[in-house]
Amino acid sequence: MTEMGRTSCEELIEHLFMYLDREVDSALYDALTRHVEECGHCRELAEAEMHVRELLRRSCCQGAPEELRVIIRQSLRVTTFTSQCE
Repeated sequence: MTEMGRTSCEELIEHLFMYLDREVDSALYDALTRHVEECGHCRELAEAEMHVRELLRRSCCQGAPEELRVIIRQSLRVTTFTSQCE
């Protein structure tokens, strides 16, 4: 947070996705919420991202094909194994 406990636009942008997913601690969430309520530009950014997420939710109602799921699982195993060996 910036001086006097105020949150900057840069902080909101840096944490926007985590903020919208509620993956920030409660103090930061509250500070970002206050900032979004007070800053028209950041409110527009947050609303635009929420709109995109809603469009994606409505458009992506089908499950992934099983072949894709297998490829992703294999990639995750390789990545995990490689990361542990380094």
